[in-house]
Formats: sequence, C-alpha cells, structure tokens
Amino acid sequence: MSAELVAPDAAVLDTRYERLTPRELETFGRLYDYGEVTERSPSEADWKLLCLIGKLTRDAETAERLARSSALATAADMWSGGKHVSTDTSRPRKWDRLVRSQVVKALRATERDYARATHYAAEREPRNDYAEDACIRARTLSDIWRDPDALAPPVALIPRLAWRGRVTVYSSPDKGGKSTLSTAGVAALTTGQAFLDGLPQPPAAVLWLKLEEHVNDFAIRAKAFGADGERLAVFELKPGLTDVRREAVERSVAVIVFDVLIRWAGDRVTEGGQAAQWAPIMDELRQLARELNVAVLVLHHARRTDGKVRDSGEITANADVVIEQEALPKEGVQRFTVRGRFPVSDFAVQLVNGTRYELTDGATALAAAEDALDAKVWAWIKANPGASKRTVRQGVGGTAERVDEALARLIDGRGRRIENRGTSSHAKLYVGESLPEV
Repeated sequence: MSAELVAPDAAVLDTRYERLTPRELETFGRLYDYGEVTERSPSEADWKLLCLIGKLTRDAETAERLARSSALATAADMWSGGKHVSTDTSRPRKWDRLVRSQVVKALRATERDYARATHYAAEREPRNDYAEDACIRARTLSDIWRDPDALAPPVALIPRLAWRGRVTVYSSPDKGGKSTLSTAGVAALTTGQAFLDGLPQPPAAVLWLKLEEHVNDFAIRAKAFGADGERLAVFELKPGLTDVRREAVERSVAVIVFDVLIRWAGDRVTEGGQAAQWAPIMDELRQLARELNVAVLVLHHARRTDGKVRDSGEITANADVVIEQEALPKEGVQRFTVRGRFPVSDFAVQLVNGTRYELTDGATALAAAEDALDAKVWAWIKANPGASKRTVRQGVGGTAERVDEALARLIDGRGRRIENRGTSSHAKLYVGESLPEV
C-alpha cells in the first residue's frame, strides 16, 4: 500500500530540484511521478529510484515513505515510452516485503552521492528549470595535500595487476592465460596470502563479472588456487552498472574484475575503433573505481597482428595502468609490457605445479626451457638416427613449432649438435660431432 506524504516528507521531496542534476531530475520524475520504466527490468528501476531518494535524505523512514508514495511502487501497470508494457498486480506486495531492506542498502550505497548532492545544492542558485549543471569548484594543492593519502603511492591490492581506486586494462591473445593469472591473484587476495612479490595482507572480497567463460571452469580454477569462496562473488549473467555498484557496496569488495571488456560493452560498441563509442564505457569504469575506491581490473583481447590492446586507443588512454601480454606463453613463461600513470615495470611470470605463479627472469627461464628441449630432441635423435623432421616431432611430442626451433638450434650448434645428411625437403637427422668453440 502507498504511504501518505506528511509535510516534512513533502519538503524533502521538494529538495530534488536543488539536489539533483537536470538529468537525475528527469529520471526521478519519470520513475517517481509517472512510474515509467525504461530500464531493463522493474527491479533495476526500483533500485535506481531508491538511490535517487538516497541523495535527498539519510533518514531511512523518510526514504521508505517517499519510495512507497511513488507511482513506481503503487502502479500495477508498467509503461515505457508512452506504451503499456505489462501488468503486475503483485508489485505493491513486493514493495511491502522488500522496501525496508532495500532502502537500507540504497542509503548505504549512496553515502558519497548524498555528500556530493549537498555540495551541489550549496554551490548553485535554487532553480526548478533545466539550466546547465552547477559549476565545479577547484581545490588548491594545499587543500589536497592535507589529506595524508594524497601523497601516498597507489595501494597494490593484487601486486602487478590491480591498485585501489585505479583502472587496469590487461590484454593478451585468446587463451593467453589472463584469466588464469588474474584468478591466482584474486585467490591470494581473498585469503590474505602473498602474491608474486607482494606481502601478505588482510583478506578482502572480490566481485568478478564472468561474461564469457563458463562459470564452472572458473570455479574449478579458483578452487585449485585456493580461493575463499565466501569472499569471491560472481555474476554469471551480464548485470547493469547499478547491479555492479550495489553488489560492490553490499559486499564491501576491494576488487572488481570485468571479464571481458568487449562483453561488458555489448551493443554499445558497433565499431571497435571508434573512440566516441568507447569513451562513456571507460568513463563509467573509471568513475566506479574512484567513487567506490576499489581496484577495477579489465580483461581485454589483444590484436592478432602485433599483440597490442585491441580496438580504440580510448581504452588505454582512460586506464591508469596498461598491461600487455603480446604473445602466448612460451615454455610456460608469460611476459608483460607495462605502462601507467605511476611507476610500474615490465615483468614475467611462470606457473609452478599448476597452483601458484612466480616472478621469473623471462630471458633466463626461456634459455633454460630451450636448453631442456634441445637435450630431449638430441637424445631422441641419438636413439633414432636417420629420423625425418616429422618423425622427430611425433617422437618428442609437444608443439611442432617448438621442436622445429630446437632442431634449428641443434643444427647450428657447436657442442650438442645434429647433422642433416639428407636434403632440406627430406631430412635425415643424425647426432654430429661436437665442434670446437670459437
């Protein structure tokens, strides 16, 4: 049942003209006065209205009475674009059952928004029209420096991958291991364990948008890395930004993972190279990181041509840190080129026993892996003299490209070496005598 507005509530309602921006005021009127839903679902519209009410008052009882008095709460008929969409006679009962708890959550989610609305109202002249937004005031550096956190370096929540209040874009080729490495980092954060070169820290919650991979595959991987299942929440279906914000606030998450960016963008991006289409998407991710003070880790695909971040430069321009893995793992080593708004460095990692990652010297690890493969190929040819390249590939196993690279190194080698006593098209491979070093 709807609630009658008492005079104090009506006064709070009238503050919408001072506390809401023109766009917010238009949305508020659509939902509160007319109950018109243009969101993807009535539930999303309900939550949006509650959050707008949260910019008007901090009192839960007042907020509840305002919510109950809205056309959105009392109407059974759903309208969109001036057309009748559906009828749901159970909505008033749903509001009776859920509004109190949802109001509390909305007030919690809009604490900063309420403060901004107060500042907004104080800095503008009272008006009821659609004039331009109030001017934004500048702060002196002295004001900023009074905050002790202003001069502190960004806090790495997942070392090398995610920093509080910042957006990281991490790109790699398809099946390059970005989700696996990120899962390992998230698992460490949820349990308070050290990751790579970081130190142990208090456990924290993580929200992961699983927009491409089957959730069961993710669940298996997270289990293998020892994640705390109570601190790791997963969206299995694509949510709205309001849903992401609500879950992040309710669960007090430290990191939000968008996996992957192109699925989050959806039909808002029809041409990958168009900066104008990517700008609002990256803006909302940056705003999410700044306002909630969480780390936003965005997983993205790399171009097949050069391994760089795919699509528009607007993506990397709006990120605080860009991590590019230009190639698939080689001999189990993933290498990264990193740039950011604060000091960061390139690095390489290696998966050990399928359960943990270690930083590694990429060049040293590659040389050791190549030497081990060379020894395996040499030993197989010694046991099977006269073998063809095809036979060697089949006998040694693994990736044919890697075996061919080992053959090339051994043919050009001096200590451990092989000889081709056939032709370039019909090789006959034998172990050769060592040559003196030059």
